[in-house]
Formats: sequence, structure tokens, C-alpha cells
Amino acid sequence: EAICQGLPTICSDTCGTKSYIKNNINGFVFKSGSLNGLLSSLKKITKKKEILRMRKNCFKISSKYLDARNILEIFEKNIVKKLI
Repeated sequence: EAICQGLPTICSDTCGTKSYIKNNINGFVFKSGSLNGLLSSLKKITKKKEILRMRKNCFKISSKYLDARNILEIFEKNIVKKLI
């Protein structure tokens, strides 16, 4: 949801959300349990230049992979047509 709204995201490598994050493109994935990894990601993501760059990428990625219409279209092409 955050990515779809243009908000770069941070999560650990054990979180399911990591599958939506392209590291240093629309957010950061840090090693679980690594305080330094989390702090490093926070420092990077709070720079205005980085937020603006990643925001554009969030919209691009979410419109391609996370948009409900696209997901439905992919589902219909790959699942429904095979069942018929």
C-alpha cells in the first residue's frame, strides 16, 4: 500500500513485503536483526533526493506489478484460460 502511494519502503529480509521491494530502487531490504542495516537504510531513505527518485520508481513498479487491473489480467491470462 505504501509503495502504491509513492512511499519508499524499508523492511527486513524475513518480511514478506521484501518481494515488492527492489533494493535501492523503491526502498531498502536490510538483514533481519541488523540494527546497523536498519539505521543505514533509514539514513539513505530520508535524503530528499533519494525520496524523490524512489518515489518515481514506486509509482512505476506499483502500476506495473501491484495494480489490481494488471493482477487480474495476469491471472486471467495464466490461470483462467488454462482452466477453460
